[in-house]
Amino acid sequence: MPHTIRFDNLSPAVKKVVPNGERHVTEEFARFVAYYGFQYEFCNPGSGNEKGHMEAMVKYIRNNYLLPEIHYEDLFR
Repeated sequence: MPHTIRFDNLSPAVKKVVPNGERHVTEEFARFVAYYGFQYEFCNPGSGNEKGHMEAMVKYIRNNYLLPEIHYEDLFR
């Protein structure tokens, strides 16, 4: 389990966004976080610089852990 997970547009987990950008999460999400023992961060709406980093990390995880590795016996056959 990762130590910190960054969420983008996870509106079912957020009850209220206060003016300074903090979020009040739902009780269900708080229990979920407590059970699995990770920290969470939320991307700010309209901040493309945060979403680019997040999408790059999703691509890294997909390419390095979720896709099957292709083995070649010989590239010249």
